[in-house]
Amino acid sequence: MHLVMLESSGNQNYIFGSNRLAEAIGASQLTLEAGVDVAMRATDAVFPECSLKFSGPLQELTQKLLAQSWGCADGPTVINAMSGKALIAVPDRASGRRLVQQATQIAVTEMPGLQFSGFVSEGSFAWSDTQHTLHNCSLEVHRGIAELRADAHQPIERYRQWPLADICATSGLPAREAHTDKGERLRASALALAKHRAIERWSQRVKSLGSDKARIVERFADLEARFDQARKWAVIHADGNGLGRIFQSFAEKVEAARSGDAGSVPPNVHYARTLCEFSMDIDAATRAAFSAALCVFLDAEEGREPEAEVAAAGEEQKPGFVPVVPIIL
Repeated sequence: MHLVMLESSGNQNYIFGSNRLAEAIGASQLTLEAGVDVAMRATDAVFPECSLKFSGPLQELTQKLLAQSWGCADGPTVINAMSGKALIAVPDRASGRRLVQQATQIAVTEMPGLQFSGFVSEGSFAWSDTQHTLHNCSLEVHRGIAELRADAHQPIERYRQWPLADICATSGLPAREAHTDKGERLRASALALAKHRAIERWSQRVKSLGSDKARIVERFADLEARFDQARKWAVIHADGNGLGRIFQSFAEKVEAARSGDAGSVPPNVHYARTLCEFSMDIDAATRAAFSAALCVFLDAEEGREPEAEVAAAGEEQKPGFVPVVPIIL
């Protein structure tokens, strides 16, 4: 087996390359889809007989990944597929290269401006091999894609322009066609258009991020109306640290857990499934923390009503509605 890594880079510049919130939201959605939808569609195209046929919320994907045939030697194994990144074990390098070609072709067509690369390990492993490990292949693809990214041309170089070209109203890149934004007809680049078209998919995804107690805005038009009414807005950044330290000894921890379970599972199968479950748990914990934070946001402070926290969003504030937009989650 060989390991394929698909990863986007320059995500911050891609997401915040415009001063329009709508485009930041759309870019964030596209970054998520690069590691999830694009990776899964490419895998299905290259291995139609082993297709996971994923289309739906991330929660559905987690169940499909855990239910796949782990340790299969003649088909792909999707170890993880997350925002901007995927790891997939494939039977040979030739199919791995086809997978990278398919994925990057989808990304460059549907996500213009996003730097999305793929790398196939030269090293190989067998699921039951204790000498040639999946962990070593993982180290190789991480190093390889970093070197590839350093040598690659930046996506912005695809958009050279002549002085006579129309300019996009929000990105400064060559305009491709006109579109309507808040009732105004504007010239838009391919990047801006792709980001705007992803907003509806973002709206569908954020419905699962709130709770019965605290609902976040689901339609971007509603958010724009709130912005027009509000006096002040804040930007909140919350981040987890220390994951790098976990991965420095991840292989040893996985092997210790496998040995403690009488070693009944082949070592590389155990490593792959543990990594998959670990990634899913981090994602679930992040979404749960966000949902809990929304509820805290609505809780009354001493001597204050809960609605006072969100009064700036307008007089017609609905109970339980939090004017919060998760730009990156």
